[in-house]
Amino acid sequence: MARGQERTVTGGEVSPYVQQSLLQGKEQANNRLVAAMNNAGAAQRQEQATQAQSVQQGAQLGAEAYQAAAQRAQQEKIAANRLAGEREDRILRETEGNANRALQERLAQNELDARQADSQADRGLRQKAMDQAWATSKAQLKMMGRQSLLSYNALITTMKLKFGDQQSKEKLAGTLLDEAETARKNNELYNLEQINIPMRLKKDKRLDKPPRVEYREVARRGIYEFGIHYEREPIVGSQTDPMGITQDAVKDAGSKINILELTPERYRDLEQCVVGGKYDAEDFSAARAAIDALIPIYQGKADEASETLWDKGDKEEHSDKIYWEDQVYKLQTMKLQFSKLINSDLPLKSNPKMTVGKMTRLGLGAIDNISFGSSVRNFFDQGMNAGQIIDEFTKSQDPFTPMELAEGANEFDIEINNIINDTYSKGRDMVAKTRQTPPVAQKTTPNTGNNWGAY
Repeated sequence: MARGQERTVTGGEVSPYVQQSLLQGKEQANNRLVAAMNNAGAAQRQEQATQAQSVQQGAQLGAEAYQAAAQRAQQEKIAANRLAGEREDRILRETEGNANRALQERLAQNELDARQADSQADRGLRQKAMDQAWATSKAQLKMMGRQSLLSYNALITTMKLKFGDQQSKEKLAGTLLDEAETARKNNELYNLEQINIPMRLKKDKRLDKPPRVEYREVARRGIYEFGIHYEREPIVGSQTDPMGITQDAVKDAGSKINILELTPERYRDLEQCVVGGKYDAEDFSAARAAIDALIPIYQGKADEASETLWDKGDKEEHSDKIYWEDQVYKLQTMKLQFSKLINSDLPLKSNPKMTVGKMTRLGLGAIDNISFGSSVRNFFDQGMNAGQIIDEFTKSQDPFTPMELAEGANEFDIEINNIINDTYSKGRDMVAKTRQTPPVAQKTTPNTGNNWGAY
């Protein structure tokens, strides 16, 4: 058939060209469909991935924001607790200062009352004032011991938190052992003097001599008149010499202190001697040991002495009993000067960080069983090891815990105890007013075996 002429289709057959064209069109349509489906799937997956990433980023940002907010809240809480702690520490320091000042004022008044009574020869009132003064001094020593232990509690707690290795623990354990051993030696030396001094005095004949001066008649030739006349003159060495005995006992105990400086009139001289380095802690402990050993000896002489009055050429009453009571009073006055030194804030010339008061407490702490070393020693004596002692010292404590009274407390002890507890109660109330929530009173004072919690 010529080109351009029509071809007749018979038998339902399709032209191969048409068939090929249809197949190609169908294949292309299928390809376009697959491509479109692929593109749609890719777009959907991309959208889902984008949404997932957005969700993940949002969650991460939310977590970071929450973490940052929690961190800020924690920092604010720490800062708030620190401020609250500093505020309560400041209140505690003020409370301690108020209590110390109250006792210092009372001690000064007690001493003044005793001196006035002594000048008026009112020995009953003098002894009452001295008993009040010593009760005040005893209470002040124990209160200072408690304050010192609270400071060591904070120090040891801080050191315990910084333990990074066994070596640090061993260093602290070694410090505890050294403190306990020092306190033990000081206490043993004190107790030894309580035995040695009475034994030495048995050989001292001065103690056996009478309080009254013995006289003898001495013949003298007159200068402006002829002849010989007789005069009475005291026999040297015929009278007892308790102050000479005291000075020798203080020296034999190992102290350089001059007992003439242990008087109210020469207190400032005594204080300056400590500032200049003339006296140290060992001098205080040795002198105190000698005086404590002599007081019962002189008191025994007073109890045994005659009450028969004798004339001394003045208007005052005199007897052997009165004489020895006066010697006891002098020794008690000497002890009182040590108690006053404890309150001194004057720095030493050789070490400005060390004060007269701290130096005095170093000497008397082991004697009165109120020092840190004494507390550690008592724990060791109870069978504790260093680790248990550290745990005991780092227990939470209420610094405003009321002071307790020991059995047999007298009226003066009760009165002073009330002064201390009233002062600390005011401090506790002040802390309660500054807190968001009321404090829970918790008494966790460690049983150190010392005397600062009860007297």
